[in-house]
Amino acid sequence: MFFDTKTLNTTILTTTASGASAQSAGSQQYAGNATPGPTPSGKKVQVQSMQNSQSNLPPVSAVSNQDTALLPLTITSPANGAAFYVGKKYTLTWNDLQKKAQNVKITLISKSSNAVTNIATNVPNTGSYEWTVAQGGSSNNNNYGLKIAGMGEGPDYSDSKDITIYKPSIHITNPQGGDIWVKSAPSMHTIAWQKSNMPESVFGSKIKLRIGSKWSLPGASYGTDFYSVETENDGEFVFTTLYDIPISQVRFGQGFCYVIVEAIDGSVGDKVYITIKK
Repeated sequence: MFFDTKTLNTTILTTTASGASAQSAGSQQYAGNATPGPTPSGKKVQVQSMQNSQSNLPPVSAVSNQDTALLPLTITSPANGAAFYVGKKYTLTWNDLQKKAQNVKITLISKSSNAVTNIATNVPNTGSYEWTVAQGGSSNNNNYGLKIAGMGEGPDYSDSKDITIYKPSIHITNPQGGDIWVKSAPSMHTIAWQKSNMPESVFGSKIKLRIGSKWSLPGASYGTDFYSVETENDGEFVFTTLYDIPISQVRFGQGFCYVIVEAIDGSVGDKVYITIKK
């Protein structure tokens, strides 16, 4: 038990081995670094609150049944029942008053299969770790135990929290791969998509839509956007400016252009390749 530095009004009841008791009352100064002292054999000390400021008792230390310096490692974030989303970054935090372990190990335990997935090992025991929830594997809409344990210590030197991991997704339904757009005349092209597990509180209300060309170099390829916009994540956008894009930015030919719909932070998205003709 830790105390802030302040005055506590106390009554001290000392019970002897024979059952007799003596009572004194007084106002004592307790400092936060007070250290429990030994008690005589066969005696117990009890501290009770009482209003009295007249007596001049010697300082008395508070005695706790549990030494807080011996508490196990404790996770402070996340809380039980927290939701996590694949592709997002989270800060895991914990308290370890003992600092017996130099490093910790962080794992996920599936609630359905008890399968264990390592998040990180040999993490310095600093009380904080940045975790980006990985794609695939055990991170598909399920319930898990998130465990942080001191490496080289016993099983009690750990803590765990129940969490749920969701896998967000965006799926472009229009255009489809291989669709042909024609640049030579003004036109309208509807881009449509479906989303899943993307609450606005986590991902915001907008998405990024990108259209561009895929270029090739010896041993590599890359893309250059010729159109990009942030728009509402409502499942549909009408593209009307293909005719105005400079020819030098468009790579004509089979499957050399792309359409991408993605979260603003790029953590989730979808891409299809299309053909643009002159």
